[in-house]
Amino acid sequence: MKKILAFAFVLTMAVSMIACGKKEEAPVETPAATPVPEAPAETPVPEEEPAEVEENTGNMWVRQTNGNQVQSYLTGEWVDKSVGDTRPIAYVFNNAQVACPQTGISRSGVIYEAPVEGYMTRLMGVMEEWQDLKKIGSVRSCRDYFVQFALEFDAIYCHYGQAVYALDLLSKDYVNNVSGLASSGAGYPGDIVYYRTSDRKAPHNCYASGEGILKGIDKLGYSMDYDKEYTGKLGFVSEGETADMSGGQSGKVVKPGYPVNKPAFEYNESDGLYYRSQYGGKQIDDMTGKQLAVKNVILQYCYADTRDAKGYWWVDTKTGGPMRYFTDGKVIEGTWERGEDDTDSGRYYDQNGNELLLNQGKTWVCIISATDAGEVRWE
Repeated sequence: MKKILAFAFVLTMAVSMIACGKKEEAPVETPAATPVPEAPAETPVPEEEPAEVEENTGNMWVRQTNGNQVQSYLTGEWVDKSVGDTRPIAYVFNNAQVACPQTGISRSGVIYEAPVEGYMTRLMGVMEEWQDLKKIGSVRSCRDYFVQFALEFDAIYCHYGQAVYALDLLSKDYVNNVSGLASSGAGYPGDIVYYRTSDRKAPHNCYASGEGILKGIDKLGYSMDYDKEYTGKLGFVSEGETADMSGGQSGKVVKPGYPVNKPAFEYNESDGLYYRSQYGGKQIDDMTGKQLAVKNVILQYCYADTRDAKGYWWVDTKTGGPMRYFTDGKVIEGTWERGEDDTDSGRYYDQNGNELLLNQGKTWVCIISATDAGEVRWE
């Protein structure tokens, strides 16, 4: 049934495709979504020896190792094995205007953005190099769909509290999470991991350090090694190659259509990156003072709706649907799929049904509600 819904969703979105630079029309009809749950009570490649290839378990992309280096699951770039073979964290970043600029977010190999209540967006940075950071944040509370995205990367999820809808998922033994809500006195490492600053008002002043997160992971007994069955979510082109964007439209400016922060990505031909802005200005990392920039931008369309009068969101992270991939100043269309299990990693596919291979580098994934597809613009 889900495949039928996803196919109908793809057809609906295909009808809405329009010329570059115009506003995307909303789908003519939307298939019935799954019921909303009710509330519960650049590193050089070594040349000394040939690269080794990990066992292929069905993915088109299989990362390689070469001496003491391995391809990153997050970016496809070469990193030290000590980095690439260690599980990442998935850190929930506050994205309210009063909480900007964030600190440490530029270390993320992948960033997810999705709406929360009031149509504000929250960010989740998936990081594999974070242990040396003194300040990461500010951090905010959990939403269950962000946990689902974190599971796709076998990441340890870092947050400060949670909405009631996330409690059941957080209780699963396969969800490794580090929350700041409970204290070490109660057997939980919240006050070991997180701390508050005096430069901002609560709840926008809570941060963590890499050292604190490590202490929390140790106290909770979580493994820092990837699950032995994990093979990655994203696929990447080989070193020196570029993503196949043949037949793509111009995609040098991307506006996901979120109404509160009004973000945009602008392509810079000189370095091939998309630079991020929001709230009417550049989005920077307070740690570096530099504007956030990524190689790839993905718009992932999902069934979504508000759950209750408070505006808490439900996002379908499994049914699949359309997606758009922006890189090198162009955009192509495709689809995304994911299995039924929470621990499954989704895949992106081009229009011919082949696994999509991204350009090596950082990726920003914007989750777009199917009903809000008409707000997306690009040119």
